[in-house]
Amino acid sequence: MPRFINIFGRYSAAIVVAFAVSGAIFALFTPIPLFLGVLGMSDSLVQFVLYIPAIIVGFSGVFTGSLCLERASRRFGSVVLLVLGLTFYVYTAFCIKYPGQANDDHPYLWLWGLAALALGGLVAVIFVFRRSSSNKSLQQTATAPPVLTEA
Repeated sequence: MPRFINIFGRYSAAIVVAFAVSGAIFALFTPIPLFLGVLGMSDSLVQFVLYIPAIIVGFSGVFTGSLCLERASRRFGSVVLLVLGLTFYVYTAFCIKYPGQANDDHPYLWLWGLAALALGGLVAVIFVFRRSSSNKSLQQTATAPPVLTEA
């Protein structure tokens, strides 16, 4: 039972940390493209720059959330965090309606945001997978017992 509580606590903390870090980075980076629009940059460039924070949000949320987990479950946990984050984004994209906004004119505009988040999260998952596999090989070589040979 204590092992279950430990795992449940770590996964709960990972979800909270991923959500908090994603929200903080979203709050920090989202005003930048809006400020560029005020400066008079073209709308197409502002829309392109708007997806860069989404990539950073996806990466940082999955990566920092996976750091809360035990080393053995970081791979699985990073995939779970990616799926939860994308599910949360799709839920908010469908449930929050802003009348008169661009979503009425372009009903599939949310897919670009989903793709940007998925790209950032997928890069984080690949990073976690690569990091955990290199750590395993280093641990195996560091803990390998010496071979004794008789002369």
